[in-house]
Amino acid sequence: MDHPRLIVLSLFCSVCACPLQAQQVAAPVPIPGSTVVSPAVLSSSGFSMPQELFFSIPGIGIGVEQFLAATAPQESPRFAIPVFDRSVFPKQIVDQISAARRKRIEGETDPNVRRFTIPLAQAYFSRIVERLLSGSALKGMEPPIRFFLNDSSWGLPGADISAGVGEADAELIEALESEDEIAAVLAHEIAHHVRAHSEQVALLQLKHPAIQGRSIFDSPEASDEELDLRWRQELEADGLSVLMLSNAGYDASAAVDALYAVQRVFETDPRYEFYRGRTSAKHPLLEMRARHMRKVIAQNALAATPRIVAGLEEVQQELACRKRPGNEERSFLHRSRRFSCP
Repeated sequence: MDHPRLIVLSLFCSVCACPLQAQQVAAPVPIPGSTVVSPAVLSSSGFSMPQELFFSIPGIGIGVEQFLAATAPQESPRFAIPVFDRSVFPKQIVDQISAARRKRIEGETDPNVRRFTIPLAQAYFSRIVERLLSGSALKGMEPPIRFFLNDSSWGLPGADISAGVGEADAELIEALESEDEIAAVLAHEIAHHVRAHSEQVALLQLKHPAIQGRSIFDSPEASDEELDLRWRQELEADGLSVLMLSNAGYDASAAVDALYAVQRVFETDPRYEFYRGRTSAKHPLLEMRARHMRKVIAQNALAATPRIVAGLEEVQQELACRKRPGNEERSFLHRSRRFSCP
């Protein structure tokens, strides 16, 4: 969501400043039509949260029952990941989200763009995305999630997603030390789409008179209501990413370590000196997010598991040596002499 690639500021994203607590999957129950729903109703649908999360965003007419409604999973993951019911959004938002989605996919697949040749990294990246989606029974959701590894330019160690189309820069794979940590960043972005965060923000932005007649993606300065919503979304995506990691057989604590690992890269890599010390009002503080994820891990008794490192060094070697004709810039992994290249 808005420059999540400035990972120090926005590595993962979520909705509640209170700990998420998931339960074993049960058959979803009909969500009542009122704007108030009890914790018992949500618990019986396989996904429970503390009472503090039960809120209705001011002025946009959507209550908590729509925000937390879950669809029946295709498989049986340990933790149900509730898919947002997008039928509640007006046609204006649906149309603009769809247009933004088409435009982004066209950009990611443009055959005229010169690209690096990184087949190992592409296969590695695709396998992680597939494992995350399969583990939480999300492969059949609509609109489907599309995730691309940026092979056309140098970037930042991060990822972002908008209108269900995600992109991760190769620098993310360079910066982290296990497949689990990479999966944590991607799971966070996937959670944004699963919970329709782009649509939620767009709905709130429609209230702002300055954007009438303009694209909902060209929003002016964020209002207090929008900032409140975005913080909740960041924390929601953080909490769900932990559960998605567990569903996929990854170490859930890698989500916390990935936050700090990327921060260290920003603090030590001279390429990112411009971003040091910068903060974003649209994202909670790093320690708040880490504390929230640790609570989710503890409340759901997620034990640490061995992390997956097989294949990562080979992928990082390929990325360190990538180059294009006429462009002499090289990867930091190469310039730091961690890997030698022909």
